[in-house]
Amino acid sequence: MSVIARQTWETVPLGPLASGFTGGNQDTLFNGVQQKANGRASVINDSQMGRCLAAYVRPGDNNVSGSGNGERCEAVYGHKAYTGIGKQSWLNIRLKLPGPQTQGVKFSPVPANIDPEWNYLFQFHQTSGNPLEAGQNPVSAYYDSGDGSIKMKTYGGTAKSANRKTFTLIKNAQLDTVYDIVLGLKWSDPKQGDGWIEAYVNGALAIPRTQVYNVYDGLTNYLKMGIYRKGGHNQESRVLSKVLAVGETREDLSVEIPDNPT
Repeated sequence: MSVIARQTWETVPLGPLASGFTGGNQDTLFNGVQQKANGRASVINDSQMGRCLAAYVRPGDNNVSGSGNGERCEAVYGHKAYTGIGKQSWLNIRLKLPGPQTQGVKFSPVPANIDPEWNYLFQFHQTSGNPLEAGQNPVSAYYDSGDGSIKMKTYGGTAKSANRKTFTLIKNAQLDTVYDIVLGLKWSDPKQGDGWIEAYVNGALAIPRTQVYNVYDGLTNYLKMGIYRKGGHNQESRVLSKVLAVGETREDLSVEIPDNPT
């Protein structure tokens, strides 16, 4: 097996990103930005995260790349090839929700009374397909403003017969805390039925390997990271994140985690 991509963030230029950003390529870095205006996404140097992507939204940042009334600022990672049915993907993702100890705009989730789940932090979005199934994200991570956790959701198949499962990735997620996530996925739709998800956070098992469907029939997925939230919240918000490596096996990531318990 082999590492599909490993990004050395220290070489990424600091500063705001334009919507047509093409400074990376599909093997090493995000290769596009979906945002309301140039500069909503930027590369910054954070005291805890180092160089990373800062995704920022303000009220009214809707109608971005098909978001409708959702407000979006997301970097698009072009790794479509590794999400095909039957393949495995392992990712090392680093995430931080800025709080009072972080300079700049803080993380402000959509309140539970508006929508407790529409606070996406990263998502694998389908590539294409039936218009009735457009806009689906068969694997996603979101902040649950109802209980303060970060959860993951999986579903696949078709929009009318999706098999959905929800997992707690981080219980009682804290501001100003860096979360080092190792996420493993085997891609499958219901026809194959052998897909799974497995995740570790800061070296500890968070989601035991569990059978899931995570592809819509015959399609592939691609990764987006940043903020995608429901409109109607009156506060600006920001999330810091980066992908460090993508591999075909857990060992490709060179991250110390426990032996596979399954």
